[in-house]
Amino acid sequence: MKFYDQPQIQAFHLKGVLHIHPLDAHSVLQNRDAILFDLREAIEARDEVFPFELVQQHPVSTIEPKIKDFDKNQSYILACPGGVRSTQVAAFMMVKGFPHVFSMDGGIEGWKQSGLEMQLIQSSNLVRSDSKVLCKS
Repeated sequence: MKFYDQPQIQAFHLKGVLHIHPLDAHSVLQNRDAILFDLREAIEARDEVFPFELVQQHPVSTIEPKIKDFDKNQSYILACPGGVRSTQVAAFMMVKGFPHVFSMDGGIEGWKQSGLEMQLIQSSNLVRSDSKVLCKS
């Protein structure tokens, strides 16, 4: 797994946090070598998800009480919209004794800028029209 100690896409960084480029994260997830934690709140993640099996939704607002249930021997890639929250949660998890935690550099925006796709979610009460989401009446 390729990682680095300074982000290359985003400006925000916390000392000690390791970052992984979205292209490298994609390879790791394809090989099933890590679990991706999608840290977006439910409302942020309602339209699209990562197209991998080993993805878990853990909004930042719920991660602290859940941390005791996570395997400290597992590798985790953390993702949020721009990389700030994932960097903060990576620092928190490292303090709690998780040695294999990586923040996705640039977050989901970095993922998309790298040419990687998200899987769109079809909802029964949402209709897409010219890239806008409209509620059915």
